[in-house]
Amino acid sequence: MGDRIQKMNKDSDNIAWIILNAAKDIKAGKHKLAEFLKGSKAKDVAHLSGRQGYGGLLWHDIETIMGFIEQLEQMGFVKRVRTAIDEYYSVLELTEAGEKVLEEKIKIELQIIKKEKPITVGDTEKATLNLFREGKNIEEIARITDLAVSTIYDHLCRLVANDCLSAYEFIPESVIKQILEVKARLPKASKLKEIKEMLPEEITYNEIKCVLADKNLEKVEDAENSEEDDFWEEGAFIETMSSSDLKQKMRTFHMKHDEEVNYNCKKCNEKISAHNKDWHNGMCDNCFDKEVYGRK
Repeated sequence: MGDRIQKMNKDSDNIAWIILNAAKDIKAGKHKLAEFLKGSKAKDVAHLSGRQGYGGLLWHDIETIMGFIEQLEQMGFVKRVRTAIDEYYSVLELTEAGEKVLEEKIKIELQIIKKEKPITVGDTEKATLNLFREGKNIEEIARITDLAVSTIYDHLCRLVANDCLSAYEFIPESVIKQILEVKARLPKASKLKEIKEMLPEEITYNEIKCVLADKNLEKVEDAENSEEDDFWEEGAFIETMSSSDLKQKMRTFHMKHDEEVNYNCKKCNEKISAHNKDWHNGMCDNCFDKEVYGRK
């Protein structure tokens, strides 16, 4: 058992350049970058077909391409960074070393890594995945396969859990962000129902399950938000938010800082919004940053 490694016969340095150029151009996560390089017809990838590198690794399967990307990350040529638009998901960005590889045409030897692991998704899940890769949406897949939409979501959830898909490929970014925000503010052992109750009614159980199944979203939170994670784990907000009033306070969670400015900062007495009152421990942004992070 274990990994069976075989060296590439093709120009692996050229493959490294293809991946690095694509990562530099499209600013995508690992899954989406792999799909882009494979030339996926999924709607969230196909619209990038005119960009450099689309289908550049067509002759390789997704698992192999993911392996190439992981090797480049381990070598320090790419790194995960959080986007300015969505703090709960990362994209791959070239490091200085990665930029140097492209600028100086440095040859990088990659390996094809075939992982010997049990197949954990069945034929029906694979059929759903194939239809999704062809660009079909969830309702179309359900119609073609004569299965319920909820069953297709079950397939997608298992595919996500097994790292065959990313939740970002079929769930809107805004929905993922809301789910992760609520999850971060509830105890780790919270039930699905508790998360659902804190979210807008239009967000479904199916979407929640798929987002929670995405291990890569968890990794981003752990790797790139350690300061904030420590803050939450220390229970800094627990003193101002009991489980009984959390649902009520979710009303102000997505409010802007200039909405309902009817309160005063408990530190400096400046006017603050309802959001700050409920979610910044009754402080303005400046006092909150000083209190929590020691920022000046």
